[in-house]
Amino acid sequence: MNRAILRRVLPEPGPGRHMVVATLLISIGFSLYSSASVLYFHQHVGFPTGRIGLALTIAATVSLLVQVPLGHLADRYGPREVTIVMETLVGLALIGLCLVTSLAAFTVLVSIIAIAETGVVFSALLAGVLGREDRVRISAHMRSVFNGGFALGAGLGGVILAVDSRAVYLAALGGYGVVRLVIAAARFRLPHVPPVPRQAAGAPKRSALRDVPYVVLGQVSNVYVLCDKILLVGIPLWIVGHTRAPASLVAVLLGISTGMVTLLQVRASRGAGTVAGAGRLQTWSLLSTAVCCVLIGVSAWGGDAWVSAGILLAAVIVLTLGEMWGSAAEWELRFELADQSAQGQWGAVFGLGNAVPNILGPLMVTALVERFLFGGWLALAALFAVVALLSGPAVRWAVRTRDRYTTRPDVPAAAEAA
Repeated sequence: MNRAILRRVLPEPGPGRHMVVATLLISIGFSLYSSASVLYFHQHVGFPTGRIGLALTIAATVSLLVQVPLGHLADRYGPREVTIVMETLVGLALIGLCLVTSLAAFTVLVSIIAIAETGVVFSALLAGVLGREDRVRISAHMRSVFNGGFALGAGLGGVILAVDSRAVYLAALGGYGVVRLVIAAARFRLPHVPPVPRQAAGAPKRSALRDVPYVVLGQVSNVYVLCDKILLVGIPLWIVGHTRAPASLVAVLLGISTGMVTLLQVRASRGAGTVAGAGRLQTWSLLSTAVCCVLIGVSAWGGDAWVSAGILLAAVIVLTLGEMWGSAAEWELRFELADQSAQGQWGAVFGLGNAVPNILGPLMVTALVERFLFGGWLALAALFAVVALLSGPAVRWAVRTRDRYTTRPDVPAAAEAA
C-alpha cells in the first residue's frame, strides 16, 4: 500500500486514527476467524455442521436481544469503559475457543463474541469522542480499511485452510484473541466520555423505544443492508443458475466491490455531513439499488456470456455505490438525530433496523428470486423504490420531533432537512 493510498484511508493523528488502525487489525482477525473457525471445529474438534449452525444462530439471537441493554450500559457507565470490557471479553473468548471440546462451551463463547461485537457500545464511544463534523468522516475511513483488511484476512484464511493444520488454526484463533486484548488496553488512550447523569426523581422517563419517528427512521435507513445479501448470496446464485457467465465471475465482482469501498467510501460519504445531505444520499442509495436489481434480472436475457458479465458488472458498480451512500447516510442520521446525551441507547434502537434485512434478506434474494426469476428481482426493485419514497418523509418526521423525544435537541443540521 503506497503513501497516496495510506493518506486516503488513514485520517490525521488522534482518536480517529486510533479507531481506524484498530478497525484494520480487527478486520484482518475477524476475517480469519470467520473463514477458519467453522472448519476447525467441524474437522478437528468433530462438531456436526448442524450443531455449529445452531450455536451460531443462538449467538446471533442473543446478541440481538441484548443490543438495547448494552446501549443503556454504555450511557450509564461510559462508552470507553464498556468498550474496553467488550474488547477484553472478545479476546478472552477467542483464546477460550482454543480449549473448547464441548458444544455447550462453544455456544457460550461464540455468544459472548457475538454480544461484544454488536458495535452498539463502540458507536456510542465514537459519537462521544469525535466531534459532529468528524463522525461520518471517521466512520467512512473505518469502513474503507475494514473492507481492505477483510480481503487481506480472507487471503490469509485461504492459506490456513490449505495447510489445514490444527496448530495453525489454534495460532490464528489465539493470535486474534491476543490482538483484541492489546486493542482493549490501547482504548485507555482514548478520551473519557462522561456517563449520562441519572434522571432526577419525578422527571419524565426517557426511552429511545418511545421515540417512534427515530425507530421508524432506523428501519428505513437500514434497508440498504440488503445490498450485502444481494452481493454475497443473490448474485452468485443467479450467475450460476440463470446466466451464461462463468462462475469465476463471482470472485471478480466481489473483488471489484471490495476495492470500490476501500478506495471510494470516504469520498462517497462527503455529502452526508448534514441531515439534509444524508437524507438525499439515502434516497440515492435506495434508488440505485432498485436499478441494480433490474440489471441483475436483465443479465439472464443476454445470450452471450460477455453480455451477461457486462450487465452484472454494471449492476455491482451501481449496487456498491448504493451501499456506500446508504452507510454514509445511516451514520449521520443515527448520530445526529439521537439524544446527544444518550447515544448508546438511541444508537442501539436505531441499529435494530438491521434485524429485518439480516433475517429476511437471504430468503428474499433466494426463495423470492427462484420462484419468480426476473419477477422476483422486479419485486425487490419495487421494494427499494417504495422505501425511497418513504425516506424523505421519515427524515423530516424525525427532525420535527427532536424536541419532543430528546433532552438535548441541539441538532443544527436538522433545520436544513429536506
